[in-house]
Amino acid sequence: MLFQRKLIQNIKKNSKFFYFLIFIYFCLLFFSIGFLALFNKNDNKPGQNFSQNIRVFCLIFTYDQKIATRSVMVYNTWAQRCDEFKFFLKITPNFNFKNNKVILDGIDIDLPANSFIDPGIEKENYRKLTDKTYRSLIYVKNHFGNFDWYLKADDDTYVFIDNLRKFVKNKNASEPITFGFDFKRYVNEGYHSGGAGYLMSNEAVKRLATKLEKIILHARIEE
Repeated sequence: MLFQRKLIQNIKKNSKFFYFLIFIYFCLLFFSIGFLALFNKNDNKPGQNFSQNIRVFCLIFTYDQKIATRSVMVYNTWAQRCDEFKFFLKITPNFNFKNNKVILDGIDIDLPANSFIDPGIEKENYRKLTDKTYRSLIYVKNHFGNFDWYLKADDDTYVFIDNLRKFVKNKNASEPITFGFDFKRYVNEGYHSGGAGYLMSNEAVKRLATKLEKIILHARIEE
């Protein structure tokens, strides 16, 4: 009790200094909150942060049975944070496009029709996934060759595009470089896991797709 009385008396004697400290404390607190809010507001806008000049194209692999579920979710979450994105798949007879909408088995799927591309896939199955990848890269090189980086991902992947932009901020897209998780089961040097997704520079896509075009053309001639 004696301690409490002395404490109250000291506060009363130094009330002006005490209130001044409270005032300074809240000023610093509100300033810090305002600064962080402003920083986060600018940082969370796609293409509006310090990496706004980095253009990212997203190749998203899907197939008709997953359009109404996975593709819709990808479209409504991270796909639109890319500078440009396309879903790559084989367009089957149960597809219809009307007023830039996708009609699948007579059902209107709430996705823009121009988001889907068939790069000439012969057959949609796991064994033909390599051919799908080859043809998609060639298509991208020939029709969307003006981007800095190219992200290949599946429809069951979630990508933080803003973090990706930060990752490549200090990297040179004019160099033939790629980033991804490497499997080393069949190839000693390893190869990027397609399911986890991988990132390719503009120069890497150019070189790879150009080489693939020659391989596919040579295979056609032999046939």
